[in-house]
Amino acid sequence: MAYLKKRYREIIERIDKELKLPKGWSYFVKKEAQKDNFIIKSKGICTCGNCKTEFKSEKKINEREKCPKCKKEYLIKRSNYQWHIFEPRTLILLDKLDENWIIRLFQMESRYVNGKVYHSKAAEYGRVILNEKLEFVNNRLYSGMWGYGKVNTYAEVKAWREYKSSYQSLSTYGKVFHNNLKELFKDTEYKYSQLWTLAKKEDEIDLSYYLNNNFPSTEMLIKMGLYKLALCPKTFNKKGSFEKIFGINKCYYNFMKKNNIDIDELNILKLYKRKDIKKIKYLKQFRLEHLAKISKYMTLDKFIEFAISKRKFDMDMYSDYIGFLEDLELDLKDKSNLFPEDVKAEHDKYQEQVAVRSNEITKRNIEKRYKQLEENIFSNNKYFIIPAKSIEALEDESKQQRNCVRTYAKRYSKGECDIYFMRERNNPNKSLVTVEVKNNKVVQSRIKCNKDINKSQQKFLDKWEDKILNVA
Repeated sequence: MAYLKKRYREIIERIDKELKLPKGWSYFVKKEAQKDNFIIKSKGICTCGNCKTEFKSEKKINEREKCPKCKKEYLIKRSNYQWHIFEPRTLILLDKLDENWIIRLFQMESRYVNGKVYHSKAAEYGRVILNEKLEFVNNRLYSGMWGYGKVNTYAEVKAWREYKSSYQSLSTYGKVFHNNLKELFKDTEYKYSQLWTLAKKEDEIDLSYYLNNNFPSTEMLIKMGLYKLALCPKTFNKKGSFEKIFGINKCYYNFMKKNNIDIDELNILKLYKRKDIKKIKYLKQFRLEHLAKISKYMTLDKFIEFAISKRKFDMDMYSDYIGFLEDLELDLKDKSNLFPEDVKAEHDKYQEQVAVRSNEITKRNIEKRYKQLEENIFSNNKYFIIPAKSIEALEDESKQQRNCVRTYAKRYSKGECDIYFMRERNNPNKSLVTVEVKNNKVVQSRIKCNKDINKSQQKFLDKWEDKILNVA
């Protein structure tokens, strides 16, 4: 433990000596490991990788199916599928040392090799002394290619060190061991919190968030059986009627509870006002602001029917198209306008008309916006990010990226959103990531053809948002 001050070393040694793994921990780890497996399908017959039960299913390869015997739900794979590494699972154990809450972090990983799944042990890699805001990690945690913390679950612990970072803390987000929570919280401020129930029901929660924010709404939501809404208790930490708290009539409560809806599904329900979870989950793939915009002119049922009828439906393009119709004051009650056969062709036609109408005013306003946002320019040794400087810059970005960012010119000029270009320092003229910001938060970040960004790019944007935008 050469990395630690004497006092910190004593804390680590006391944890090792006095805080033993609780009863039921091994069973808990085993149950979590069982979540990593496949259902193998061959000649129409499915075999559960967990309990080896054979059964028939109409589900296709890469769809999810539930085993009729063990009730585990897995992805279906072909019988010749040979190799797969599952996402590592973070396991969280809470304990107490004197008056300090101790959060212990473990990770386990699973691999599928030629029909068998092999699990690592639950390897402890981090400890958080919550009251004193101290964080420790051991040699199992190391830096990956993009600087993210990786855990070697097979390494033996050789030394602990204090974890310090200028931009992030150790994540306490994972599956929390619930068996000991009720007893731990006895005679504390969390004795009525019901967090042990939430930890049992939900696969991933941020334990330190709840310990640092003991909202009364947490207990209320858990007792109501709204477990996914209890993952964001601050939103509902208010007094009043059901409708004042949730923004929707109480007649929807049983539906909300039955389907354990999350915050995104609740927001769609408030807009849709239909007890149809299948359609709500379909609508969940779209941004709420787009749904609110189009719902002024059509029912969401009509929208779903239209979107499904298109082989490839681009919601951003369609929302922009509706915006063009608004700008040009065209008849939005006309079905031929609302539901065009070729969305892209109509989008491009009206985009040109809007551009001709507003180009000069927009051009001047974008130049002003650029000067206002210059203070948000940011860079590291690999990337830099700058605000869009002109209409020509937006058009060039749109052309290089094959996206519709040029249609954002008017909104950008009015300050309704901010548009930035993220690029590599060694290739400053080549488009890399197009970024949309609202209220100092990144709401869209896409590479060419609207594809997702990679981890390195995401890390840079996270740091920019935290260090620059959130301070602005």
